[in-house]
Amino acid sequence: MSGVDPQQLQAPQVRALVLTDLCGYTALVERLGDAAAAEVLREHDRLVLGLQRRWRGQLIDRSDGLLLLFERPVDGLGFILDFTRGLHELAQARGLDLKARAGLHVGEVLTWQNDPDAISAGAKPVEVEGLAKPVAARLMALARPGQILMSAVAESLTRRGVRELGKELRWKSHGRWHFKGVPEAQEVFEVGEPALMPSRSPAGSAKARRAQPLWRRPIGLIAGGALLLLIALGVRLATRPALDFAERDWVVVAQLQNQTGDALLDDSLEQAFLIGLQQSRYLNVVSPLTIREIVQRMRLDPDRPIDRKLAGEIAVRQGAQAVLAPSVSEVGNRILVTVDVVDPASGETMLTVSKEGAGLGSVLQTVDAVVASLRDDLGEQLESIQKDSAPLPTVTTSSLLALKAYALGQKARASRQCGPAQAYYQQAIELDSRFALAYVGMAFCYEIQVDTPHAQEALDAALRLIGHLPERERLYVQAWKSRLDGDSYTATERLRVLAHLFPDDEEAFGQYVWLTLSQAGYGEVEETVTSVLSKHGPERGDILSYLGRAQLALGKLDAARQSFQQSDQIRGNGTGSQEALVDAARGRTQAALQKLHAAIAGRSMTSSESVTMIDLEVQRGCAACAEQIIETQLAAYAQEDPESFMPRLYRFMQLSVRASSGDQSNAADLLKYLGQARHAVTDGLAGDREDNAYLLLATYYLLQRFHPQHADQALLDQVVGLASGSRNATVLALVNLVKAQQLVIERRPDQAIALLEQWRGRPNLLQAGVVLHAAHLAAGHDQDALAVEQQVASELPLAYAEVAGAFSLQPLNVADVMAMRGEAVPR
Repeated sequence: MSGVDPQQLQAPQVRALVLTDLCGYTALVERLGDAAAAEVLREHDRLVLGLQRRWRGQLIDRSDGLLLLFERPVDGLGFILDFTRGLHELAQARGLDLKARAGLHVGEVLTWQNDPDAISAGAKPVEVEGLAKPVAARLMALARPGQILMSAVAESLTRRGVRELGKELRWKSHGRWHFKGVPEAQEVFEVGEPALMPSRSPAGSAKARRAQPLWRRPIGLIAGGALLLLIALGVRLATRPALDFAERDWVVVAQLQNQTGDALLDDSLEQAFLIGLQQSRYLNVVSPLTIREIVQRMRLDPDRPIDRKLAGEIAVRQGAQAVLAPSVSEVGNRILVTVDVVDPASGETMLTVSKEGAGLGSVLQTVDAVVASLRDDLGEQLESIQKDSAPLPTVTTSSLLALKAYALGQKARASRQCGPAQAYYQQAIELDSRFALAYVGMAFCYEIQVDTPHAQEALDAALRLIGHLPERERLYVQAWKSRLDGDSYTATERLRVLAHLFPDDEEAFGQYVWLTLSQAGYGEVEETVTSVLSKHGPERGDILSYLGRAQLALGKLDAARQSFQQSDQIRGNGTGSQEALVDAARGRTQAALQKLHAAIAGRSMTSSESVTMIDLEVQRGCAACAEQIIETQLAAYAQEDPESFMPRLYRFMQLSVRASSGDQSNAADLLKYLGQARHAVTDGLAGDREDNAYLLLATYYLLQRFHPQHADQALLDQVVGLASGSRNATVLALVNLVKAQQLVIERRPDQAIALLEQWRGRPNLLQAGVVLHAAHLAAGHDQDALAVEQQVASELPLAYAEVAGAFSLQPLNVADVMAMRGEAVPR
C-alpha cells in the first residue's frame, strides 16, 4: 500500500470476498485455439456480468479468475452457485470439461481507488487489501475443480439466509487447515448443489495443510535419542491418511472392546452403538448379517469376534470407507466411551472421538453423545443429527440387562437360530415390557418359522409402542404390517421410502425389490438395484437374483446371466440353477434341463427350481413329465404342510398344464378349484390375500380360455368382486384381463381390444397379449392378430420372468409362447 494517498482509503468494511479460478484454461486454449477459446471466455464474461448485477456484487478483477465483493454473504454464495451451474451448462452445450474452483470468506477489507494514470497504465480501478483476501485466495486455491470452499465464518453467515436462495444444498466440513501467511487455523466447509459438488476432501498443497488434532502430534521434545524417536513419530503421524468421507459412504463396525471388566457392557453397548449409527441417513452401516456372510465366504468361523484387523479386511472387500472401532473404559468413577475411525487399507487411525459419563447409569447417554459427535466429524449436518435421531434410552431400553438380552437375541437371529433368539427376546421383554425393538425381533423369528399369526401378534405389540422405535424400524414395521394385511401396494410405497432413506438396510431393500418385481415393475427394479449396488457395495444374493429376473423380462439376457452368476457366487452355492432360466428363455430347452438337473443333483429342489422344471417340461411338450413333478411336490406338502398356500399353487399349475395340453375333461375340476379359491380369499390369512386373489382370477381365466360355456357374467362378477379391492398392480391387471376375455366370449371383441389397449403396459402381463390376439382374430383383424402373435412368440424371457401370483401363470405362459411359435418340441 505504499504510495497510496491516505485520503483515498475508505474505512475498513466487512465484506464477503469471492475468488474463482477457471481450471485448465491454458490447456483449453491449446486444445481449441485462440479464437474459439476467446469465444468461450466471452460467454464466461457475459455469464459473470449478468450474475454480478443479479447478486449485487462489486467486480474487482476479471480474467480467467474473478475477485468480487458482496455486502451480504448470502449474495456471494448465490453468485457462486449460479456461476457454477451456468458454467456447467456452458460446458455441456459446447462438449467441454469446464469447471471453476471457488473460495468464499467474510472479513474486514480496505479498498481505495487507483488514480487515472495508474488505471490507464493497466491497474484495476479499485484495489482491495486485508487479511480476508489471502484467506479467500487460499480457500479458492485449495478447492478441487468444481468445488466451492468457504471459511467457518462465511458458512455460519450464509446458512442463516440460505432459504433466500431456493436451492437444495449439501454442506460438508473438511476439518481445520493451516494456510500459509494466515496465523490461525481455519475450518473449511464445502457447499453446493448435490449433483454438482465433488464432496471430496481437498488435496492440500505447500500453502495449505490439514491441521492435525492433538492426539496426532508429538506432545513435546525430550533430550538425546528420544528426540529422534519423537521426530520420527511426528513424521509418521503427519503422513497419516486424511479422513475423506462423503454422504452414503459405508462403514464396518468392529466389536466393542470392553475394558471395564463389567460383563453387562459386553454386548449391550455394542448393540447401542449400532442402533445409534443406524439412525443416520448420512452414513451406511454394513449389517451384522452381511458381515457374517462375508466371514463365511472367507472360510472363517462366522462366530469369531470382528476385531480391527478382520473388520478392515471386510471393509476392503465391501468397498467401505472406514472401520469404526468402539471401546469403553473406566476412569475413576467415570465411564469413557471412545471410537476410533480406522483406514481399512492401512489400519491407521484417522480420527478419535471420546466422551465421558458419570458412572454406569449414564452410559447410554454417553454412547449417544459419541455417536452424535462422530457423525458430525464425518460431515453430517448438525440439524440432521438432531432431527433424525432419538435418544437411545427411548428407542431401546433404560435396562442394560434387557439391552444385553436383546443383543444376544440379535446375534442368534443373525445365525438363523430362532429358538435361542426368541428366548433372549422374551427375556428382554420381561425385563422391560415397553422394549419395542424386542417385539420386532420376535416378529422376525415367527416369520422365519412361517408362523404368521404369532408374527402378527408380536408386530401389533411393537406398533402399540411405535414411539419407542427408531425411524428406520418404524417405517419397516409399518410396511410389514401393510404386507401382512394383504396391501402390498402400501407396503411397497413404504419400503420405497425406507430403501431410499436407508439403502444400507438390505432386508428392507430386498423386500422392496421383490414386491416391485412381483408387480411387474421390471424397469424400476433394474434402475434401483443397479444404482444401489454400483454406489454402495454390499451385494446380496437374493437382490441380484431379483435383478436377473427383471433383466430377463426386459429381454437383457446377457445381463440376466451375469446377475444370476453373481447371485450364486454371493450365496456361496454356485449351483447354476438360475442360469438355466437364461438358456430356457433363449429356447435352449435341453441345455437348460441339463444345467438344472446338474444343479440339483443330490438334493431336493427348491420351490422356484421346481416351477422352472415344470416350465421346461411344458416347453419341450411333455405335459406328463410336468405333471409328474407337480405330483411329487404335492405329495411332499401333503405330509409337511397340507393347509399352506403351496399345495393350492401346485394344484392350480396341474390344472393349467392339463388345460393347455388339450385335456378337455377337467372342467369339473376347474369349477371345484374355483370354489376352493373363493374360500381362500375370504377365509385365508391376510398375508396370502393377494396371491389367493391372483389364483382365483387365474382359475377363472383358465375356465374362460378352455371351457367358455361355464364362464358367465354372474360368475365373473363374483370373482372380480372378491379381487377388485386389491391395490396390487398385477392383480388389477388380471382383473382387466378376465374382463377383456369375457368380452371376447360375448362376441364383443372391439370392446375387448379397447379395454386391453387402455391398460397397455400397466403392468405388462404376457397373457394380455394372448387375449389381444384372440380379440383381433374374433374381430377379423388378421394383420393385427399376426403382429400380436409374432410379439407373443418372442416373449419366452417374459414367460419365465413373471413371478406374480407366486409364479402361478408361468407354465401357461410358456405353453402359449410355444403355441404361437407353432412348436410342439423346440429344435
